[in-house]
Amino acid sequence: SMLGRLLAQLPLEPFVGKMIVYAALFRCLTPVTVMAAATQCQSPFHRPLGKESKADAAKRGFVVKQTMSDHFCLYN
Repeated sequence: SMLGRLLAQLPLEPFVGKMIVYAALFRCLTPVTVMAAATQCQSPFHRPLGKESKADAAKRGFVVKQTMSDHFCLYN
C-alpha cells in the first residue's frame, strides 16, 4: 500500500510514523509530533522512590481542564 511504502522510508517505528502521517492529514501535526517524540525517550511520568507525592504534584501542574489525560499533560 502507499502508506506502507511511505512508512518504510521513515526512520521511525511504524506506529509513530503512522501517527505523524495521520496527524498531517488531520492538521494537528504540532501536538502529535511532540507526543511522538516523547514516546521515543524515558517516560516523563517517572515517580522516584520517596518522592512520589512531589512527582504527582508536578504532574498535576500540567493537567488540562481536569481531563487527567496523560496525552494532554505530555503535550503541555
